[in-house]
Amino acid sequence: MDLGDRVACAEAGDFGDRDGPMDGFTAWLLQHATDQGSTGELARKAAADPGWPEGPDRLQTFTDHLERGGATRTALQDLTDAWIRYASR
Repeated sequence: MDLGDRVACAEAGDFGDRDGPMDGFTAWLLQHATDQGSTGELARKAAADPGWPEGPDRLQTFTDHLERGGATRTALQDLTDAWIRYASR
């Protein structure tokens, strides 16, 4: 599934290769893939990453994934900022 497909699925609340609607942080993040700024950039990277975790829905899950990929401090801060926005909705 390419970026456009993943974004469209997230906007529709459905992640084609899973049963039922997609929810959680990944779904929320992918809805921001067309946004400008750090959240949009993170969303586009997540959409393009076939190994992006779909859960469990904890900040540490996504932090661990980015750290395994050699993420910069800025990328990790962007993730934390996005998580705060997601958690406060």
